[in-house]
Parts: sequence; structure tokens; C-alpha cells
Amino acid sequence: MTQGIKQKDSPLFYFSTLSTTLFIGVLLTGCGDSKYKNLSDDVLQEKFSRCENASGLSPGGAIICDNVYKECDDRAKRTKRRACY
Repeated sequence: MTQGIKQKDSPLFYFSTLSTTLFIGVLLTGCGDSKYKNLSDDVLQEKFSRCENASGLSPGGAIICDNVYKECDDRAKRTKRRACY
């Protein structure tokens, strides 16, 4: 029993736990908004307009709008023109 406590107090335990947590976070972040990349410009523009006109978004709605805004920015950078207005 005391061996487990000593092991948890070691710097290696904290380093491996932190490394694993960061790795999983990076994997999840990379998977976030891929469904928006396949949207047509018209559909993305419609979603953008809804987000701009929304008031009192739920936490889920705020995340959706954040992803829409990110996709608009990404398209603007890729195409060198404004994707959403």
C-alpha cells in the first residue's frame, strides 16, 4: 500500500499523467469542427447569420457558433476573400 503512495508522489508519475492528459486534449481538439468544412458557402453563411442574430445562446449553441466563426475565418484565410458577412 505504501508503495502506491510513493509512486504517486514521484515526478515521473506527474509527468506521465500530464503528458497523457495533454495528448488526449490535442487529439480531441483536432477533431472539433470537421463537419463544417464540408458545408457549402451558402449554408455556412446561413449559420453565420443565425449566430450573429442570436441572443442568449445556450452553452451548446455558443460552441456551435464558435465553430461556425472558426470555419468562416479558415475559409477567408484559405481563399483570400471574406467567407461570411
